[in-house]
Amino acid sequence: MTALEFKQTVLPTYGAMLALGRHILGVSEAEDVVQDVLKSLWEKHDRIKAEDVRTYVLRSVKNRCLDVLKSKNIEVEMIENVISIEDRSNQEREAAREYMEKLRKVEVAIATLKEPSKTVIKMNMQGDSCKTISSATGLSEENVRKILSRTRQKIRDLLKV
Repeated sequence: MTALEFKQTVLPTYGAMLALGRHILGVSEAEDVVQDVLKSLWEKHDRIKAEDVRTYVLRSVKNRCLDVLKSKNIEVEMIENVISIEDRSNQEREAAREYMEKLRKVEVAIATLKEPSKTVIKMNMQGDSCKTISSATGLSEENVRKILSRTRQKIRDLLKV
């Protein structure tokens, strides 16, 4: 297609191109899309055949508009992901605060316990087995299990209040 043919066939479709762009994207972005399409059409005008140029031009506008919409959708998804990450971060901080508060309450509850319950529960929380606690405290394993059970229940009761 020569420059003269381009002026005679493509440029008269400018109004239809703009109307299609406005229909899909709205006024503000339609002009940019049409200008981009005209620029790309001009860059390859020597390869465009003169038959049914109007359809080709309008399809180019439609495709460019869809590309813009896709990129906007990706931007919206990225913004939503950032907000989601911030929300999760806030939720994690809140969960950590709640966990630390519960841990502090448990420590306060343990501090109110009498011996040997205090020693037995602290050793159990450090990961010591009933057998290890038994040998360290001189209590029988069965007694250690009973003390643990009763102490855990007492701590639960103290935390409910």
